[in-house]
Amino acid sequence: MGYRRDRVQKKSPHSSTFTPSNKPLAIRRFANGVQARSAELPTTDILQTRPFAPKVQPQQEMPDLQTRLERAERFGYNAANIPLFAPSTPPPSVQQSPLSPQQLPQYTLTETSLDKTITQKEKNVIQRQEISPEEAEREMQKVGGGFRSKPYKIIKPWGNQPESNTNCHGYTIHGEVGHFERASGLLPGISADANVAVFTSTNEIWHSGRYENNQLRHFLIGVGIVESTLNLTDTAGYHARYNLPDQRRALEDFLNPSLRSAVADARRDLVEAILGYASDKEINLDEFELTSTYEDWQDMEEQQKNEFINENREKIRQLRDFLIKDKDIPESSMELTYASVDLLNP
Repeated sequence: MGYRRDRVQKKSPHSSTFTPSNKPLAIRRFANGVQARSAELPTTDILQTRPFAPKVQPQQEMPDLQTRLERAERFGYNAANIPLFAPSTPPPSVQQSPLSPQQLPQYTLTETSLDKTITQKEKNVIQRQEISPEEAEREMQKVGGGFRSKPYKIIKPWGNQPESNTNCHGYTIHGEVGHFERASGLLPGISADANVAVFTSTNEIWHSGRYENNQLRHFLIGVGIVESTLNLTDTAGYHARYNLPDQRRALEDFLNPSLRSAVADARRDLVEAILGYASDKEINLDEFELTSTYEDWQDMEEQQKNEFINENREKIRQLRDFLIKDKDIPESSMELTYASVDLLNP
């Protein structure tokens, strides 16, 4: 039985069955489910700015610590939970081991730990500074000096433990305890019309206080604020007293070292002249309670003469006035002032 044998030809890999389209620029179709790309240009404006990330809303300013503590007290919040740093300021990164609730510091709603420390310290100082009237009285007998022999009243007892935070010049300037000032700051610190008594010794300011008539209110370290009764010329044992504002210029002159030396020389010359006239007139100095004569004066050293003047100022003044009034001695020959300083006045 015969059959037809067709020859199988191998298909050439270069041959293609693709038939080109009559419209070579037509849009090519894709498989189902794939959208075709449009040939149109985008309608969006290419110059339009590109949006960035969403803007962060500015955070409300955090109230200060005191305000937060007050709010905490009002609404019952725990002050330990209030952040101590502003939102924009990260807290310092310090590695700490976790603490148990018993180890955490305890805070109150009304004060921080720093306030608590300061308040307690101030309380300790006040408790130790405010002494009893009996303690102040005992200290007055130790350090009161010439003031304890005058009528006095302790207005505010104030001790000097743990340390003295007030002195006489601080009280004179500020009018209250809690101020410590040097003597050099006294004149610049008081007003020009203030009634201030300044006491001097050894050419320096040693004490000061506020006076009104015969009442001197001053501060004594270890005692407190004291009100002493003494007249306006009473030195309370100091070498000299200056009542400001009237004698402010005299005090300024006294504190000038070069002028002070000149005043001391003029004072000795004045006293020598007074004793010389008394010797010439043969006046009995016992009547003036003066134990040193002109001859005794001549044998004295400079320091002894200064001490004699300081101890007998008022008696020498009385002798001078007697010579001028009863013995017709010219007043100009025994002039009392030198550079606005009364030579026989403290």
